[in-house]
Amino acid sequence: MDRLINVIGDRPVGVLLHGASVKEMERGIYEVGKGDVCWVSLNSFSMVETNILQKIGDNLSVVALYAEAEIPRQYDNIVKFLQRKQNNLFITSTSILEKIPYYEAFIREFRCKVYLSGGLPIPWSAQRKANSVALLLSEIISSGAKEINIFGMDGIKVGPTAIQEKESYYRHDTLFTRGRFTSIGKDTTDFNKAFPKILDYLRQQGYTPTITNYNPKSYIKVFPRKAWVAP
Repeated sequence: MDRLINVIGDRPVGVLLHGASVKEMERGIYEVGKGDVCWVSLNSFSMVETNILQKIGDNLSVVALYAEAEIPRQYDNIVKFLQRKQNNLFITSTSILEKIPYYEAFIREFRCKVYLSGGLPIPWSAQRKANSVALLLSEIISSGAKEINIFGMDGIKVGPTAIQEKESYYRHDTLFTRGRFTSIGKDTTDFNKAFPKILDYLRQQGYTPTITNYNPKSYIKVFPRKAWVAP
C-alpha cells in the first residue's frame, strides 16, 4: 500500500474507465487535465491513454489488471508502461501475475513497480466474484486519496442484449472481434448492491474521500452523479 500512497501523493485521482461516455474526455481532457492529476485506468488501459491523455501530453500513473483475458492483449503495453522513467505503479493479483508470460523475469525487472492487490476489505456476493472496478476503487480509497473523480462509469440497464452491452463500451467498434467474459448488466446490478457496503466499511476505517461519477446518466448509483462543467 505504501507504493500506491507514494504514487498518488496529495494529488486528486482521475479514474478513466471504459464506458462509452468517456469519449467526451477526448475533448474535455483539455480542461479536466489542468493541474497535477494522478490518472488511473485498468485492463484495456492503453486505449484511454492513447486517445485521451496523450492529447495533453500526460500519462497514466497507475494501471491495474484484474482480467485474465487482457494479459495477451495488454502485455506489451504493460511492459512499456513499467519501463517509463516515472513514478508509476502496476496493480494486479497474485493469480493474474502468475499467468503473465515469463512472470518470474517480469517480477525481477519490475518488482519495485508492482503492487499485489489484497482484494476487497469485506466479502463480495458469494455467487459472483468482485468486478475489476470494485477492486480498483477499494485500493484507491484505502490509499487515503482525498478526491476521486471517475469518468466512463456508465453501467447499463437491466436485461441488455449482447449488442447493447458491447455498444456500452468506449470505442466499442474495436471490441466486436473480441470475445467478452463479462456481463455489464449483471456487473451493474452487483456493484449497486454490494459496493455501498464496502464504502461504508472503508468510511468506518476513516477513509472518507470525495467521490464523483462524472456521468449524470450513469446506471451506477453508488456515487453522486454529475456532468463535468469546465471551470
